[in-house]
Amino acid sequence: MKKSEIAFHVVRIPVDYLMLLAAAFAAYFLRFGSIVANIRPVVYAMPLSEYTAIVFLITAVLIFIFALTGLYSFQGRRSILQEARSIFIGCSTGVLLIIVLIFFQRELFSSRFIIITGWILSIVFVTLGRMIILKVQRALFAKGIGVHKIIIFGSNSSAKALRAMLEQNASFGYKVIQIFDRYHHDTLQQISELHNTEHLNEVIQADTTLSHEEENELVEWCHEKHIIFKYVPNIYETKAIHVAVDSLAGIPIIELIRTPLDGWGRVAKRTLDLFGALMLIILTSPLMVLAAIAIKIEDRGPVIYKNGRVGYRGKIFVVYKFRSMQSEYCTDHKKEISGIEGFAEKFEQALISKQNSREGAVYKIKNDPRVTAVGRWLRLTSIDELPQFFNVLKGDMSLVGPRPHQPKEVAKYHKSQLKLLAIKPGITGLAQISGRSNLPFDEEARLDIYYLENWSLFWDIHILLKTPIALFKKRKAL
Repeated sequence: MKKSEIAFHVVRIPVDYLMLLAAAFAAYFLRFGSIVANIRPVVYAMPLSEYTAIVFLITAVLIFIFALTGLYSFQGRRSILQEARSIFIGCSTGVLLIIVLIFFQRELFSSRFIIITGWILSIVFVTLGRMIILKVQRALFAKGIGVHKIIIFGSNSSAKALRAMLEQNASFGYKVIQIFDRYHHDTLQQISELHNTEHLNEVIQADTTLSHEEENELVEWCHEKHIIFKYVPNIYETKAIHVAVDSLAGIPIIELIRTPLDGWGRVAKRTLDLFGALMLIILTSPLMVLAAIAIKIEDRGPVIYKNGRVGYRGKIFVVYKFRSMQSEYCTDHKKEISGIEGFAEKFEQALISKQNSREGAVYKIKNDPRVTAVGRWLRLTSIDELPQFFNVLKGDMSLVGPRPHQPKEVAKYHKSQLKLLAIKPGITGLAQISGRSNLPFDEEARLDIYYLENWSLFWDIHILLKTPIALFKKRKAL
């Protein structure tokens, strides 16, 4: 899902909130204004301060009701009529709750006019706000901003109807790059070349005659390239944990969702990362200061070691760690990213060939001679990882996720392991709290893939809480 798409979904909440407030205060001033007051004189005027406190509370409750009715869902595309229907249900539910509350509290509300007018205006204002958001989004789509670039497979009536509808309605946010009538042996190569130039966002399979082998090949390619895969349903043995159902041109379309970490899941995880990283930086700052002093006393080299790692969707970023090795043996992240081998890089490669103690794509040097005395303590306690909280703040990493690896390690990934790049790498993860040290990389990857396919915010919190316990047990075992 594009960032612009997430932004348009998230902005609905403050816009709805402001529109509900506007409706409530418009109803208040209409009631106590001169026109209505002249027709029906005011017996008791509720103070504005008291009314304001009630309105802010009720508006927050209405936002919660809107969420329950699906008004903030990221799945599927809704017309303004569908939005208005849900808004009507949400506002009506809110008004009924207010009436029930007044009845059970046995209190007299100062004006039935405010309740009825507020209900009508809230439906009108919130719908108007949604229309404005939709108009802005569609105007941007028409200019090619935030559109989904797609390819369609199939020459049947479904494929033709999809193409016609999407090409005639640019405001829907889709741009058809190409249609493939048939799936050939070199089709993946062709769409790979297209992806390199056009940066595709979606593949829609409308051809229901593809073999299972061809379907699986296409699904795996999309997942490897982090492209959304949708298909016109037939009897299909889906490989996904979750699916989302939508419709285009009256044709049901199913999207394979490999991870819940999209839409609101992505927003929730980023919120946890920001607040969690800030809090942990404050809590661990004394430890970080002590570590920096210890490094400087032992070795006059730099305190922070920078290393190139592969992050979300294959993007290279610089990870921060407290330096635990002698400075002359520290590899240069710029050289690593460029593929240039200096003295430190060649020395490291020699150590890997002789002293690697880990199976799989990722290496681990046993009895590394480059590590300093302070560095051993930093690694044993995992204090060397603390600067990565700043990577989390920057948005390169998450608190929880698969560990980030070097480009030369990612190059050795099995094809199925590339799905680890579908989410941001983390400081800790399911593999780190598994209770087993020195896991083979294939086993670690299996745990991390299971995590990304079954993610939940509560699971992140659970992993964060278990990490200190896992570190303590690891240190005790050593």
